[in-house]
Parts: sequence; structure tokens; C-alpha cells
Amino acid sequence: MVPNAEEKAEAAWVELSQAQKKKMTKLYQQHVRKTEKGAENEAKKAAQAAIEAKAREANLAAAKKIVLELDASLPDATTVKISDAKPLRDSRITVNAWIHRIRRQGNNLMFLVVRDGTGYLQCVLTDKLCQTYDALVLQPEATVELHGKLEAVPEGKNAEGGHELKVDFWKMIANAPPG
Repeated sequence: MVPNAEEKAEAAWVELSQAQKKKMTKLYQQHVRKTEKGAENEAKKAAQAAIEAKAREANLAAAKKIVLELDASLPDATTVKISDAKPLRDSRITVNAWIHRIRRQGNNLMFLVVRDGTGYLQCVLTDKLCQTYDALVLQPEATVELHGKLEAVPEGKNAEGGHELKVDFWKMIANAPPG
């Protein structure tokens, strides 16, 4: 039934014409199909999210088994502020800083830009160093202690100060909340 368009009509409502019925039936069927398809898509998304969550939990459990230890055979590292690091190129240093930016490239390479109030320093973590539990849950603004060799940036690459820290050991002092 539809409202009657005639001004002097006895009935306020009149029956739909066959063409209108057919059109409304098609629209209703389209709506039903879209709703069913949407429910199927939501179910697929929920299943995929559950699989991804399970895989992440398995990765985190495996990462908890990786333990880093400071290599005693390496020379002692000098603790420095980032602004004072340039004269110590090609030597082993320790930097205590906050994470400014994190760039992960696969499972075996991670770049950290850290800051300590005196400047910024790019740090490179490779292999086992970026597969630990702490590396997987690392957030910007986390506090870390990094040990490694300060080297000039390779030709064609750039980093603030013209040098980067090739990390051989690190530990998280405190993580920051996500976001």
C-alpha cells in the first residue's frame, strides 16, 4: 500500500501497481543479499583476526625464550650522551635514551632513532637483537640502554649526525604505554 496522491480520494491508501511491486521486491531482495553477505564478511574477518591473534601469541611465546647476554669478550663501552658521541666514532659506546622512532624491516632488521635530550642517534639492531620479546613489544618513548660500535653511515644513506650505532647488546629499562 502507498499513500493516495489524489486530492479528493475516499481512501488514504491505495494498492501498489504491479510495476511498483516488482521494483520494491527487487530492492528488498538486494537488501537481504547485502545483509547476508555482510554477515558472512564479518564472520570471515573475525576468524582471520582470531588466527592472527593466535599467531602473534605464538611469536611472543617463542620470543620470550630468546635471552640476550652482554658479551664479556668485547671491550668495555664508554657511556656517553648523544651530543658527545661524534669523537668516539669506531669505538664501543653505551647510550641511555628514549625511543623516538621505530622502523622494522622484516624479522632480522630494526632501526631505532633514539634521543636523550642532547640529540638524536640512529641505531641498527640485527638478527637475534630484534627477535626478543622486548623488541617485539617495544613502543616509542620507551627507555633503553644500547651498547655498540659507533660507525659512519654507509655511502648513499643518511642519518642525523652522519653516524649510527651498530648495536651488539641492548636492554629495555621501561616500556611506554601503546599509543
